Amino acid sequence: MKIQYFSLSIISVLFILQACTTQYYGHTKNEWDNFSKEEKMAIKLEYQEIIDSRNKQAHKDIINSRTEQVIDMGVNPGRHAY
Repeated sequence: MKIQYFSLSIISVLFILQACTTQYYGHTKNEWDNFSKEEKMAIKLEYQEIIDSRNKQAHKDIINSRTEQVIDMGVNPGRHAY
């Protein structure tokens, strides 16, 4: 459990650091400057979908981990999986 919280903390820190950097959404500054407003908006929307997907997966991982702990407690009632 501690490893999962540690991993989640590391991922959170990386997301925060990533948000603080200048972003061109996987493109060089030169490429980014040559995109139209519509292309930039489409790229930003695609990028946000990826971020949302990662966040959903992290949430599902936490739920699955907790579910496994509950199952382990049922299988081994004298031993807690904390």
